[in-house]
Amino acid sequence: MPNEKKRITFKKLFPAFLKARLKVLFEKVTIYQNLRELFRKVDNANSLRDVVSILEDFSKRPSGPLGFNFLIDLLDSEYYPKLRILEFGSLGEGFLSTIFFDQYVERFGSFVTSVDIDIYPKKTFGAHLKSTRFVVQDDILFASKATGLIYDLVYLTL
Repeated sequence: MPNEKKRITFKKLFPAFLKARLKVLFEKVTIYQNLRELFRKVDNANSLRDVVSILEDFSKRPSGPLGFNFLIDLLDSEYYPKLRILEFGSLGEGFLSTIFFDQYVERFGSFVTSVDIDIYPKKTFGAHLKSTRFVVQDDILFASKATGLIYDLVYLTL
């Protein structure tokens, strides 16, 4: 009978559900392994230039546009100031800028505050970035309430 609808039973649905859940779990394990390897490389980097190279390889994106190369040149000078860094947009521009800033302050002192409305950066990278305080909040709301806070560098991502 052509109009007869096929019933989907739990027995047929369960293997598809299990397969989908296993796929998600496998992807999470792969991401975790990749991140563990990334942080191992970053922690063993000899210079900020090496950190940039590692992050470019991992993200498959160059450290430019929007003047990031200028910032790297500035921070990779002979004088390394202790910077209080405020970043709007965690892991911005797909380049993983938060990791770079965290490495900078780990090497030369101070701290990073990274503000993003999405909790993903905090959940994924929070345990690895020791000098970064993640704030899960809208950038504009954070900035409007941030009275009396002093930062040496404010980095905005698009």
